[in-house]
Amino acid sequence: MQISEPSRPVPRRRRGRASATALLLLATGLYAGLHSPWGTKHAEVKQGVAMRANDENGLVLFDADDGTQVDFDADRIWWEAGEVGSDGDPPCLRVPLLRTRVEVGVIRVAGPDGGWRTQAAWVKCL
Repeated sequence: MQISEPSRPVPRRRRGRASATALLLLATGLYAGLHSPWGTKHAEVKQGVAMRANDENGLVLFDADDGTQVDFDADRIWWEAGEVGSDGDPPCLRVPLLRTRVEVGVIRVAGPDGGWRTQAAWVKCL
């Protein structure tokens, strides 16, 4: 029969360092995951007024309540209106020069020169 030695408690200093290291690794992983160029990006929702600029093309001008301005092509954007959704030509933006309340999902897109621009990902007719 073998007698084991009594286990010694781990010093608090070691536990503190281990906890701090684990938190640092968790925070680093979270930051990297949210700022990674891979995977799904969540659009920031902006409310404001949108208007189709003319009847010659799908150019829409959007002014958010917070001052953000974005233009997008109505013929190439995902839209929702009530329970219906589709790609291209949102029903609330079909009449040129008619200002209407909408929500727009915007994302920041990196450019080849290292800069960025804000781009509309979808529009929701209110």
